[in-house]
Amino acid sequence: MVSCGHIIRGFRNLVVGITYLFVFLRDSLSLVGYFWLPELFYIFQYSGCFYKTHSV
Repeated sequence: MVSCGHIIRGFRNLVVGITYLFVFLRDSLSLVGYFWLPELFYIFQYSGCFYKTHSV
């Protein structure tokens, strides 16, 4: 049987983890997003064209 304190502690750790993850994602997106977004779009376009030309 799980105690109430254990649930509250786990919930607090979950909230802290989500907060750290959100901050990390926000910082990494603001720093790396400018460099990686064009690359991601290029990769998606290239993979889409590659799939279209080779799926026939």
